[in-house]
Amino acid sequence: MSTKYERRETRRQLEQRRNLDEVIAQGRGVAASATTTDRPGIHQTVFIRRTRDGRVSVQVEHYYPNAWDHTLDQTEHHFAALAEALEWVESTCGIPWTELHEPRAPTAS
Repeated sequence: MSTKYERRETRRQLEQRRNLDEVIAQGRGVAASATTTDRPGIHQTVFIRRTRDGRVSVQVEHYYPNAWDHTLDQTEHHFAALAEALEWVESTCGIPWTELHEPRAPTAS
């Protein structure tokens, strides 16, 4: 039997996943940044969006954390479905889908 906390967390994740699906379906993208799992000292940014032909595009950019404006390499991968793309991002890049968010411009404080 699940606890109240577990049920709440499950509902929160389902809502977060629905929001992620909606953002992608509307043609916008989601992103996340993290350190690489296999290249010490290198950071990566992942950007996911739907392409015009209906596939899901995953762009991965690697860079040094102290030189984020200097790209070391960039790749793009295509998937038939969002679920496949999210699984690939988690298994290959080490970034769980729960860390993906819609990028926004910084706001002045």
